[in-house]
Amino acid sequence: APATVEQCLLPELADYPAYSRILTENTEFGGLFLLQINRGCSYRCRFCHTGYTQPPLRHLALDVALQLIQQGLQYRNRIGLVGADVANYPHLREICEAIASAGGKLSVSSLRLNMLFDSDFLLKALIDGGQKTIALAPEAGTERLRKLIRKALPNKVFYEAIERMVSEYIPHLKFYFLVGLPTETNDDLDAIIELCKKCRHLMVKTAKRRGKSGKITIN
Repeated sequence: APATVEQCLLPELADYPAYSRILTENTEFGGLFLLQINRGCSYRCRFCHTGYTQPPLRHLALDVALQLIQQGLQYRNRIGLVGADVANYPHLREICEAIASAGGKLSVSSLRLNMLFDSDFLLKALIDGGQKTIALAPEAGTERLRKLIRKALPNKVFYEAIERMVSEYIPHLKFYFLVGLPTETNDDLDAIIELCKKCRHLMVKTAKRRGKSGKITIN
């Protein structure tokens, strides 16, 4: 091997689009047709290599994406969009509309809260598609530590988003946290517990209006 391994960048994703080539129920996500719509990430969170090792952020051409979506809907009724920066895909509305108009359903990986609610059509597409769980990654329990790792998210905004999601009939939530971050203290760890308890309280409070409460999964 050479002393320095040079990056082999794919400038145009349409040249080699990444999508489900083998479809079988015997895999994780076996009921979805997966399609990568972008590669790289613009946020450069300090704990994630994608923004540093896969720049620049590149998007799959819309015509290629729509063609592959139509192909995928022949085999699965749910399209799973893959990417570290899915919500920043410039033609996301067109993709959501194409999937819905063909009678398909949409699924996405974890999303940044600000992008989810800046794009009301995305939340609607997820609800209409029967999405029962939204995965969110606050990463840390305190605003201080989130700001340090470039994942700044005020608690107030987070709680407001949780209340809205539950009221919009997405019953289940999945949270991702990191433990062992630089400068982490016991207070930061305790804050993870408090954040989850607060979210659970909001879920129960909101669920009383419709008689059913979902669950929170912590990773």
